[in-house]
Amino acid sequence: MAAEKKAKQEIEELKAHIRKMQEAERKERRKLAEEDAIKKIKKNEELIADLQKNLAAQKQVSVSLLCFFFSFLFFCHETKPKMPQEIELQPRLVELAKVESP
Repeated sequence: MAAEKKAKQEIEELKAHIRKMQEAERKERRKLAEEDAIKKIKKNEELIADLQKNLAAQKQVSVSLLCFFFSFLFFCHETKPKMPQEIELQPRLVELAKVESP
């Protein structure tokens, strides 16, 4: 009878030990998954920072090209660059001149 009671106690202890090990394994898996997720987040944040730098550089290049293009248009085709108001009014003046001329 004592041997049977001792065996049941050992079985319960082994079951408790198995539960503890399973719980420890679950915690370890969660920890690894969290670490993996943190690594992915950091990698994506670095990628975003690089893309933002590239975008800023491209914007700067675009602005420079636009400035060069407009400078080329203004200075190569006329001796004096037109003011933006003159550019907007010029098509209207041409229309008025057509209407007024017989």
